[in-house]
Amino acid sequence: CVPGGDWNDPDRAGLTICDATSAVFAMDIPWDRLDVVTWSWQKVMGGEAAHGMIALGPRAVARLETWTPPWPVPKVFRMTARGALIEGIFHGETVNTPSMLCVEDALDGLEWAAEIGGLEALKGQRFAFIFLDHPYGKEPIPTFDILAGKFGFTYDKYPVPFATGTEQKSVWLQIRRTKPAYIIMWGWGVMNATAVKEAANIKFDMSKFIGNWWSASEQDVLPAGDGAIGYKGATFNGAGTGYKIFEDMEGVSGLSDDGDRGTVLYNRGMVNAAYIVEAVRLAQEKFGKGKRVTGEQVRWAFENLDLTPEVIEGLGLTGLMPPTKVTCLNHEGTNPAILIQQWNGKGWEIITDWIPAMSDIVRPLIEQDAAQYAQENNITPRDCSA
Repeated sequence: CVPGGDWNDPDRAGLTICDATSAVFAMDIPWDRLDVVTWSWQKVMGGEAAHGMIALGPRAVARLETWTPPWPVPKVFRMTARGALIEGIFHGETVNTPSMLCVEDALDGLEWAAEIGGLEALKGQRFAFIFLDHPYGKEPIPTFDILAGKFGFTYDKYPVPFATGTEQKSVWLQIRRTKPAYIIMWGWGVMNATAVKEAANIKFDMSKFIGNWWSASEQDVLPAGDGAIGYKGATFNGAGTGYKIFEDMEGVSGLSDDGDRGTVLYNRGMVNAAYIVEAVRLAQEKFGKGKRVTGEQVRWAFENLDLTPEVIEGLGLTGLMPPTKVTCLNHEGTNPAILIQQWNGKGWEIITDWIPAMSDIVRPLIEQDAAQYAQENNITPRDCSA
């Protein structure tokens, strides 16, 4: 992004049009230097896709009211009538029928943002990051550093050695003193349950304690009993058994899941199995049904996997996994996203829609590390154009 708007002369001729899809609600926008700004509900706030907004400044309105295009404009795109702005468009009147559920979802998101103080609320906030003292645990630190600089918050790092995951008293004494606004955990194994119990012991607000996907299973919260209620975690898949796939499994003999059906790791395994099965199916359709497929053929299939909402519905997995399309250049898929779940004392409840990744920040870091790894190990990166 071009920083600020001082470069844009306020006495300029013409209009300045800004596609701010990934910027609105994520950074300060120089509204006074822009004439037309558009953005999507899907980005940043994690709202419904295919819904957009437009904001017009006085110069844009003046242009609309004084210029008539020489070509016909479809009614759905018209903003003026008889030389005047149709102000009703900006007060809730519509010429088609958008989903009111999507509108309410967007409004709820904005109300939540306003409740916590909006983007400005991040500035000056102090967070705690407790993590396994291991390359896995340190992985998000470069991203957090960028976000801290961008949004103006600070965070304290609390590494937990792998060998002493159950010894965290000193860490939580520091957290009790610093009183962070939120705690983020990148944990593993017994470290997670210990951290949740210690947070409960110091009476930290568990709704402001968020673990990553390896810190958000039943095993991580059950040992803390009622003290874990309110704890949140990221997940790649839906929670519980309220999905068609589980209805399809009823009465099928030979299934042995020891009561784990619907738990976090069971559901994650279901979703991972779906990726694998669909890739093998695609490989056989391409290279011959009934034949043993090779590793290269399955790799081709993964890199051409297109799991549309219709495909996912056919698998009975709607809600358990997001639609995605994988390519040679993008192995994480076109729609990397997570859900946030919250522990209610008996099970996990999904409390958000799919939240898209901040790929504009994370992807360059991944590519940078991949290029460095390739250079250090004399690996020639693949040419996806071949």
